[in-house]
Amino acid sequence: MRRSLPPGSHIPAPFRACRLSFRKDISTDWPYATVDDLGLNDEEMEHYYSLLDDLEDGTTHQILGNPLGIQKDKEGQQRQCQFVSSGLYMGGSGGPAFDKERAKELEPGARDWRLLAQIDSDENAGVEWGDRGRLYFWIREADLERRDFSNVWMILECL
Repeated sequence: MRRSLPPGSHIPAPFRACRLSFRKDISTDWPYATVDDLGLNDEEMEHYYSLLDDLEDGTTHQILGNPLGIQKDKEGQQRQCQFVSSGLYMGGSGGPAFDKERAKELEPGARDWRLLAQIDSDENAGVEWGDRGRLYFWIREADLERRDFSNVWMILECL
């Protein structure tokens, strides 16, 4: 059902209304970057990429499962959430150097992060995140079990 903006809101709605439908799907945990580790011959590799392309049929919005990362795989995104949510600066101009010792201490907690939702750039909705990017919303598993969404972290990746 389409909803109106809350009373007193002065921000125009940035998205077009779209119909939602849900389906069960396969969510692979095999990033493209590690395909060489599978030891496939050329024909098998072609079939593998064809399978992945079939699984990614256009826009890839999803709830839960494994992310379809553009820049980082699942483990890379989990580490990013763990580090940033713990106050570890991840880089960029003008900031402190990356604290490798603190990262080692925080690393084990990265496995606690779960993908909550992945929202793709979507021409039908009139949204593009960067250059054909995706938004990834992550939550700690314990928070998800308690339905506590107060500490969700979002990552933007684009081409």
